[in-house]
Amino acid sequence: MDPVLIIGAGPTGLVLALRLAHHKVPFRVVDKASGPGLASRAMVVRSRTLELYDQVGLADEVVAQGIVVDVGHVREGGREIATLAFRELGEGLSPYPFPLCYAQDDHERFLVGKLAQLGCAIEWNTELEAFTAASGNIDATFAAGGARETCLSRPLRLNGTTLLCADVPAVMPCRDSLTSSVLAPHVAIAVAARWLLVSC
Repeated sequence: MDPVLIIGAGPTGLVLALRLAHHKVPFRVVDKASGPGLASRAMVVRSRTLELYDQVGLADEVVAQGIVVDVGHVREGGREIATLAFRELGEGLSPYPFPLCYAQDDHERFLVGKLAQLGCAIEWNTELEAFTAASGNIDATFAAGGARETCLSRPLRLNGTTLLCADVPAVMPCRDSLTSSVLAPHVAIAVAARWLLVSC
């Protein structure tokens, strides 16, 4: 089987790589950054993510590295005006009913380390410059260290390199066409599930 090509080594791309490794599916992960993030852009890991980690034997290790949030306190002028019992939100719904504080940069380094233990290296400093899509095929062009590489992928059939895009930055020149040509036709799905949205 030819490798799956993952664009973006943020948490989404790294977790996808770990899942593919778990199922012994070959892959490549490329990212234009020089390494994992140096600052956190997110702080909380929710129940479903921990459940997915549990499927590959990583949940307990992730929980041990983070901080379980049982209760939140809202204060005004030094006076507590509300208490939020976060653990109760998922009690009985998940074996991990709590929010877990785990900074994204630490999270990324953890995932990169797990992939390294499996012999999987991230191709840093490698940017998706352009691509063309026609008849279900994609030609992706990368730039790395002044060199260029073109990779033929077939996203609708697993007889070539499958292109999957994770955390594609809004500033990427080809993001809009990538989204409309590759992702948009395949994202309309119906999901019957409970949702929890927390915004601070």
